[in-house]
Order: sequence, then C-alpha cells, then structure tokens
Amino acid sequence: MTIKNSEGLISIARESLLVQSEAIKNLADVIDDCFIQLVLKIFKSKGNLFLTGIGKSGLIAQKTVATLNSIGIPAFILNSVDALHGDIGKVRTNDIVICLSKSGTTPEIVTLIRHLKHFGVYRVAWTSDLESQLSKEADLTIHTPVKSEVSKDNLIPTTSTTVQLCIGDALAVCLLELKKFDMESLALYHPSGFIGKQLTLTLEGMLTNHQRSHVGHNTPVKTVIVEISRNRLGATVVIKDSQIIGIITDGDIRRTVEHHDTLGVLKASDIMTENPIMMPTQTLARDALWRMKKQKINQLIVHDSELNYVGLVHLMDFIKEGL
Repeated sequence: MTIKNSEGLISIARESLLVQSEAIKNLADVIDDCFIQLVLKIFKSKGNLFLTGIGKSGLIAQKTVATLNSIGIPAFILNSVDALHGDIGKVRTNDIVICLSKSGTTPEIVTLIRHLKHFGVYRVAWTSDLESQLSKEADLTIHTPVKSEVSKDNLIPTTSTTVQLCIGDALAVCLLELKKFDMESLALYHPSGFIGKQLTLTLEGMLTNHQRSHVGHNTPVKTVIVEISRNRLGATVVIKDSQIIGIITDGDIRRTVEHHDTLGVLKASDIMTENPIMMPTQTLARDALWRMKKQKINQLIVHDSELNYVGLVHLMDFIKEGL
C-alpha cells in the first residue's frame, strides 16, 4: 500500500464507522421487554452476576464487568473453559450468568449454559441469532443483531463486538438510573485518576505546597512587586486587620507603571482590586476552575469558614492536576 492509496484507506475507515454506527442505530430498535427484564432481574438479584465469553466476546464481557463494578453493581468474569473444568463451582443458585456469543454456537459457551441448568442459575444469552443453540438453552435472550462485520471476509469481530459493547453500556446506564447513583456515589467508586480528582479534589487539597502570599494595605508598591516576584503566583493578597480587602496581580502592576511616573508614593491599597473573587477551602477544584474561566481570572483567593485568608491558587495549578 503506497501513499497514493491513502484516499482508499480513508474510504475504508469511513465505511467501517458508517457500518458500525448503522448497527448501533438498528440496535436501538430491538431494545424490548427482554432487555428490561434483565435490568430488573439484576437490580433485584440477591446473588452474584457473572459474564462469560470466548475471544473478543470475552473481552467485551470484561469491559462490561468493569463498568458495572464502577457503579456499584458487583459483577465477575466466569472463564467458560475453566468453568467446564471445575470453576463452575463458584456459581450458586440465584446467581445470574450472561453468556456472550455472536453466533450462539461457540462450543464452550453452549456446553456451559446447558450445564448451568443443573445449578439453578438464571441463564442469559447475548447473541445475534435468536434461533441459535445458545438462545434455545437460555432463560432469556438479549438480541444483538449484526448484518455484517466491517472486514471484507466478514469474519473479524468488529461490528458484533461494538454491538455487544453498546448493550453492556445501555445495561449499566439503566442500572445507574435505578440505583439513583449520584456524584457522591461516583466519587466513592472512583477515588483516583481524572474522575477521582473531578469528584474529590478540593481547593484545600491544592494548597499543600503554597505560601500564603500577602501584603498589608499600607505596603509600598515596590515591596508589593518584590512579593509578587518572589511567590511566582502572579499576584498577592492585600490584608487589613486580618481581613482580605483586595488582590494585586501582575496585570495591576503593569497598568500602574503605565499611568504613573513614580511608584514611591503609592501603596498596596492604591492599586489593588477590591472585592476580589474568593472561594472556601472545601470547594471542589473543578467548580473553582469553572468559576475562574467564567470570570477570566488566573488567580483565586481561598478562605476558610470564617473568611480567613488561607492561600492563593493559580490557573496553572489546575493544569498540573490534569483538570
């Protein structure tokens, strides 16, 4: 394949996406009472939930398990091969086992779902063939229709796994709604990473290594400049009688220099911005960032519950946190 054929590759890629998007669109039309029955069955279940599949379907099962766990729905992977060699002992009466197979003829999966009948579990098939052996053995079938894969030979799992993935996500979203999963719950299950920071990081947590840069209201402007240069936050807070009365940014300094020939007679209170924007320590960092962007400011004053000055955060602090 040469560079001259790049247009052909673009066409193939676009066709792949169109075929899969069409499959997802068609999938929306087959969401029916069977799907709702599965959602309610899982929601009300007192047993364990297992998902199993072979090959690419097994990978989709793993992703669905991970998504369900992340919203507080305990779910586990059941290796179908190992299950047929003893691991089936982990399954108990009242458990639910979901078996993923595009064709519904995968030998290990069919054998497993047939044998699970002896354990009194609720057996669910996710398959594109409603007449398959897997579907006939199951207590409930979730139809995942696929007209064709996107590969020329129609063999490589592409569209079929996309459809399975979307069904899993739809299942999780419905359970999310039934559980009334709120932001506090999400934070409980996602304490780390980007989501964790979005839900748990507060301004107090960002102030650990910061100095409480401040000057008095009578501080000479030259001293203010030194303070701003020293703390590298691009600003300093103006304090009078232990109360926050203003903020001076490097922008304020530049404007002062532009309009005054001499700085010797000027004090902090002469050039500060009064009534600065402030937020309490327990404010979520993501909310503070939103406020800063809205107000178009680079620094934010942080105070405690009694409006005492605690510290100063800079826009770059949020970027460093990956927000």
